[in-house]
Amino acid sequence: GKAFKLSSYGGRSQLNALFIREVKHAFSDVNYLINMIFGPILGLVGLIALPIVLKSMGIGYVEELLFIYPLILTFTFSLTPATNCSLSLEGRAFWIIKTSPISIKRLLNVKLATNAVFFVTSAFIGSLVSTIILGAPYYVVLLISGFGLAVSCLGGEVGLMMNLLFPHMDWKSTVEVVKRSVSVLLTMLFSMAYTGLCFVFLNFVEIPVVIGIAILFTFTTVLAVVLYALIMKYGEKLIALKI
Repeated sequence: GKAFKLSSYGGRSQLNALFIREVKHAFSDVNYLINMIFGPILGLVGLIALPIVLKSMGIGYVEELLFIYPLILTFTFSLTPATNCSLSLEGRAFWIIKTSPISIKRLLNVKLATNAVFFVTSAFIGSLVSTIILGAPYYVVLLISGFGLAVSCLGGEVGLMMNLLFPHMDWKSTVEVVKRSVSVLLTMLFSMAYTGLCFVFLNFVEIPVVIGIAILFTFTTVLAVVLYALIMKYGEKLIALKI
């Protein structure tokens, strides 16, 4: 079948074939697609609505209100990443990939890249457009957009790590995986907890909001880099052990 044909490609061709396969997979299941696009759509609506609502109330750029951005970005763009059940959705047919010459690291990177297409790009563009509409200084535009980039990358990695740790391959309906699997639930709990952390840090630590967001951006970026390294190092071992 099509899964076997992937093994005949090499280098970039194989990467493209895997990517196209992931995108087709995302659009082939309604439950998975709705679950996946819910966060980005909610995030984009919130990001664009925020400056419009503030301006309609006669409120322009106010630095103290910037804390709202990390909360919107963290909650919506890490709540339901495409990666939180993408391995599980391979189902019992995953043995085809395991026994083919396809690199597991390459497969994991493609799953992260597919998530990036929907989540990372929309978080970055949404942040950029929203802060420009708000009339924020250029350094704030870059900072908020950078945070959106970092937290959406982190959300995708958390989702993938949770699915590596808690795969659910033996399912009868995709609803079991998309709506009720442990990896999906734990990813959502992470999103809520990290949003809470951002709220507490930005509202109860006595530092300027912009400095607080810069610290969160740095912390989130470091977390994303470390988690990516862990996925690349242990992903194949976890698949061999659990799938």
